Amino acid sequence: MTVGETLAEVLRIQGETPKARIQARSFELLDMVGLERSFADRRPRSLSGGQCQRAGIARALAVNPRVIIADECVAALDVTIQAQFVDLFRELTASNGLTLTFIAPDLAIVRNLCERVV
Repeated sequence: MTVGETLAEVLRIQGETPKARIQARSFELLDMVGLERSFADRRPRSLSGGQCQRAGIARALAVNPRVIIADECVAALDVTIQAQFVDLFRELTASNGLTLTFIAPDLAIVRNLCERVV
């Protein structure tokens, strides 16, 4: 399945997005995570690790969650991309009123992103 098809599948199953608006909502989700809309036509195997993670976050956001649990989602990414994800998570939690449970072995990243560290 393409990235767009996976997003559309979630939106269809959830049933809150009218059928005529599914493609537009898919594009909105891609915009939210910093992927160009052309990524809707691409398959996950053609994406980089960071792009694939962003597509996964878009899919998670499709159900309008109140909480996201991110378990070692930046561990395999280089430092520059990790910093971009920290910024993305900060933006998403602020703009969508999300609670983020962020699990990672790198305490520097955790302290930088999270209000509380356990």
